[in-house]
Amino acid sequence: MREDNEVRVSSDLSEGEIKATQNRRERVKTCLHELLDVHFEEDNVPNIVVLGSGGGLRAMIALLGTLVELKNQNILDAVMYLCGVSGSTCYNSPYLQVNDDEESRKVTTSQENVENFWVPYYSEEPYVVSAVIPNILRLGGYDAIQNDLDRLDRCMSMLYTDWKWSEKLSLEENLIKILTVDSWDFWKAIDYLEESSEDENYSLTDVWACVVYTILHQFDEKELTDYKNASESGINPYPIYAAVDKEKLSEAGASSPGTWFEFTPHEAGYTALGAFVSTENFGSKFEKGTLMEKNKKKTICYMQGLWGSALGSMEEILKAILAGLWSIFRILTKTTKCTLKWRWGTTNNFLYKCPNIQSSHLFENKTISLIDAGLAINSAYPLVLKKQRQTDLILSFDFSSGDPFETVKKAADYCQKNDIPFPKIEKQKMDKESPSDCYVFRGDKSCPTVIHFPLFNKVNCSDKIEEYRSKFCTRNMSYSETNIKDLLAKAKLNVSNNSKKILQEIQLLLSSSHTNKF
Repeated sequence: MREDNEVRVSSDLSEGEIKATQNRRERVKTCLHELLDVHFEEDNVPNIVVLGSGGGLRAMIALLGTLVELKNQNILDAVMYLCGVSGSTCYNSPYLQVNDDEESRKVTTSQENVENFWVPYYSEEPYVVSAVIPNILRLGGYDAIQNDLDRLDRCMSMLYTDWKWSEKLSLEENLIKILTVDSWDFWKAIDYLEESSEDENYSLTDVWACVVYTILHQFDEKELTDYKNASESGINPYPIYAAVDKEKLSEAGASSPGTWFEFTPHEAGYTALGAFVSTENFGSKFEKGTLMEKNKKKTICYMQGLWGSALGSMEEILKAILAGLWSIFRILTKTTKCTLKWRWGTTNNFLYKCPNIQSSHLFENKTISLIDAGLAINSAYPLVLKKQRQTDLILSFDFSSGDPFETVKKAADYCQKNDIPFPKIEKQKMDKESPSDCYVFRGDKSCPTVIHFPLFNKVNCSDKIEEYRSKFCTRNMSYSETNIKDLLAKAKLNVSNNSKKILQEIQLLLSSSHTNKF
């Protein structure tokens, strides 16, 4: 048993995650028994994962629709893990503005801002604002999706006492409010930046966290560890949040085992390397595997800045600060230095001089830089394919722009390079111009089955796929109420039209004992 003040070098799951998934397993078993009328031992309960890809505001809305329809089809209770990337969270752009026209109630961004985006050399999708977090969990579980927006700031605490909240508003009304309500406190943002700038590891991620606050209109000062009880209760799927090591991504690419970094309410660390620290001590100073100096825990606001470190125009970010020039001189000075060095996600390296760590990069450096994982693979397959998570079925919802099969192809490439079992991907059947709504890449005893759902397809869009891709282009951040409802409907159709297919694959797993539990 590892003490919280020590680094854990092991590929095993944390005790907290084991407890959470054990508690969740009974709920999954009950759900599948009711859906399929089958009996099986609890040890044979399949581990089903929902992955949401990136894709800006389009992905955020589509993921909400997807989860709601999974709930409507009584499938969501069968999900063990929930993991999102990039725009699959409820914020998507640093430049969202409320349109003064109450009738249209649109969220807009100027074309000039879009054109001024700074594009890093390793970003293939510069207009995607990245954030890796299943934010529905953060807001209080899937029952919170359709609840009163006025209570969103209290949803997690309410989850601990009464997760079956009565629904007051429709999903569409909630989304419109989320995208239009303005409750941003400028001076609260300045106070946050002033406090953050005193940290020796201050970086552009702190600035970005402040920008995220301007979008979400709520400053979340809770900590990821506050979600332990909610994640362990078994009520919700277990959340996994992802980031990537900036230096490793730049040097070795998305397929390097040392690139991918994960956060859960219990631990943070390098997934493939099997090196973890208590989430409570993430950001504290470690040496030789032992805690040397405990620092203040990172807030969810900061984590949102890290997971969602979209690399946008620093010119626009600084505009949000300049009004308080005299009171924030230190902020501007440090931010300018960070900008010149393009310094993101800098934090103390808990693996500094840690024994049994083969990576010289991690052994020798006192700090590491973590950025959003959407810049590597726009869906966090590497985290859920960890052998110890025993994933049996992946429901992959792709909200990307461009090739709707890029994520699954990159995942296959990652697995091939790292000797991880993955189902055969038949690329000749992938028509990226006119995809179908559902593709099954069937696994076996050694690897999971992947069911892949392109957002816009010939089933829900008929011959208007390109029209919808253009209408909901990642660069176009203007969604009316009509557009929101239209996008929700398309996402829901992908679930409702294929719910029987999902259940058939689950049935196959159970009947053929293909679950990876033995």
